[in-house]
Amino acid sequence: MVRGWRPVIAGAVFLVLAAGAFQPFYWRVFGIPRAPLRARGIELPYRQLPGFHSFFLGVRDRTHDGERVALVVPRPLTPSYEFIFMRAAYLLYGRTLVPMNEAPKAEAIAAYGVNVDAPHFVKVWTTRDGVFLWRMR
Repeated sequence: MVRGWRPVIAGAVFLVLAAGAFQPFYWRVFGIPRAPLRARGIELPYRQLPGFHSFFLGVRDRTHDGERVALVVPRPLTPSYEFIFMRAAYLLYGRTLVPMNEAPKAEAIAAYGVNVDAPHFVKVWTTRDGVFLWRMR
């Protein structure tokens, strides 16, 4: 007789433990406003580079697929150039991003955090975060 009650007691213990472990947050998570959470998640990789995301989205709006864009950053950011280059290449998907030493071969220059004047290039767009230059034809 005791043997038949064992699964019932185990099931009851499981239900009591599951009910005790359940948190109200599990239901509240469905009511969290998603727009601010999404905006914070999008900006999260760029928190160390203020204005970077919006600047390169602006560069993306001003260029077309297949165009070569040179990336120029100020000297203090040079040690993290690989990270900046990778992030910019992600945001400028479809364009060919070239390093700053190949700027003469590019159709455009995206200078983040620095004001650049380059021969044969004209400033097209200037923000507080950077300058976008286009090759004169």
